[in-house]
Amino acid sequence: MEGYSSQGGYGLAVDSGSPMGVGFEGSEIHHHHQQQQEQQQQQQQQQQEEDDEQQQEIDQEDTWAVVGAFFEGKGLVSQQVESFNDFASYKLQEIIDALPPIEIKPSPQYRPEEDVELGVCYRLKFVL
Repeated sequence: MEGYSSQGGYGLAVDSGSPMGVGFEGSEIHHHHQQQQEQQQQQQQQQQEEDDEQQQEIDQEDTWAVVGAFFEGKGLVSQQVESFNDFASYKLQEIIDALPPIEIKPSPQYRPEEDVELGVCYRLKFVL
C-alpha cells in the first residue's frame, strides 16, 4: 500500500524486506512533488495567457462602454448639432458639386406640334 503526503513530501510504502514492513521512497516522492509543481506552473501560465488574451480583445461590452461615456460627456443634443453642422458645411456642398447644372429649354406654348427653336435656355447651377 502506497500513500503520498502533499505537504510533508514523504511517502509510505509496504516493504516486505523491512522488519516493520514500512519503508520510505524519497526519490519517488521528490519526483511526484516536482511533477505537481510543474503542473501548477503550467496551469498558472495558461491562466495568465488566457487573462492576457481577454484583456487585449475588444468585445461588444467595451464598445458600448465607450459610446455611453461619449454621450455622458457631450450629450445627445451636442452630437446631433455637430452632425448637422458637418452636413451643412461639407456634405451638402459635395452633393451640389457632384450634380451637373440643370438646363431648361421652353417649348412654344401656342403651337406645340411645330418644332420651333426659341433660342432661350435657362441654366441653373446651385452654389453655396
